Amino acid sequence: MKKQKFSLESILDLRSFLEREQATRFGSALSEQLKIESNLTSHRQNLRRMRQKRDSLLMSRSLDIKKIKSIQEEILFGEVDENVLEKKLVEAMAQSEKERRAWITRKSEKDALRKLKEKHKDSFEKEMLGDEQKEIDEIAGRNFLENRKNEEK
Repeated sequence: MKKQKFSLESILDLRSFLEREQATRFGSALSEQLKIESNLTSHRQNLRRMRQKRDSLLMSRSLDIKKIKSIQEEILFGEVDENVLEKKLVEAMAQSEKERRAWITRKSEKDALRKLKEKHKDSFEKEMLGDEQKEIDEIAGRNFLENRKNEEK
């Protein structure tokens, strides 16, 4: 019996490897994006608390100007940090999308070869079944002829 051999097996293995590597890079980029989103959310909550604290000091009867000024400076620096984090988030989202698209491309390349391998396997199996059927037909034909010769004697 012939052994099935897919001539592009090494290329399929390489494409599978590249797809897994790209999936890992996509996962890393997505993880970085989520980390920045989390930092930004935490930072925004902290800014909100500082603004509330400043506003409550402004509404109080005893105005502590130094404390209010200090909080306002923290808020201003916090807003600068917020802008930096927002820019980082935009960059991280772009990188995640780039890695996702590359992963989809790698996956489709691998899947195309996998389908070709399946077609090759199906074709091989059909050929083997055809060969087997021919052998069975030849054996049946020989047996028929032998039985006929034996009946004529």
